[in-house]
Amino acid sequence: MQTLTIPKSLIGQDDLIVLPRRDYEQLVSDSVKETIEHDPKIDRELAIAMKEYREGKIHGPFATAAEGIVFLCDQRWLKKSFINNSPICLPI
Repeated sequence: MQTLTIPKSLIGQDDLIVLPRRDYEQLVSDSVKETIEHDPKIDRELAIAMKEYREGKIHGPFATAAEGIVFLCDQRWLKKSFINNSPICLPI
């Protein structure tokens, strides 16, 4: 068996881990692999979201929650919406 001396300058603050190369490569390959199941519902919803984005139906992001609330309360096209009648949109 061979002995290897590792200088303390390489060890740092006791965070040195020594693994055989085969174990390291297995660990790296396992951490990179992700199992993603294909779901047609996600594809359909993503297609709808992209269509709405292209049509300009997406608003935001807002810098603060207050900006978002002002935007929601100021929408002229929300004629009989529960948002415009909510207490959060009423003048103080």
